[in-house]
Amino acid sequence: MKTYWMTETIKGEEDYGEEYYPDEIAEALCDLCKKELGYKPDGQDYEDCREALYQLMAICENDYNSEFYRTLYKVLAKVTYTIHVSDNL
Repeated sequence: MKTYWMTETIKGEEDYGEEYYPDEIAEALCDLCKKELGYKPDGQDYEDCREALYQLMAICENDYNSEFYRTLYKVLAKVTYTIHVSDNL
C-alpha cells in the first residue's frame, strides 16, 4: 500500500526512487548494527524494531500528527537505501 507521504522527498533532498517498508528498514538497521557496531541483534530485537517502525508508519499516515514523524521515517528509509546501495558496490 503506497501512501502519499512516502513518495515525497525530504526537504532539500533529491528523490532516490525507492520506498521502504518497516520489514526492510528493520532488517537493514539490524544488519548495520552487526557490520558497523559489532552488536548482534537477536530475533527479538528485529521484531521490536519492526513493530516500532509499523507503529511509526501508522503515526505518519495520520495527517494530524507532526511532520517530524514523517521526516524520521523518510530518513530511516534513506539510511536503508544507502545501506542497500553500499552492499551492492
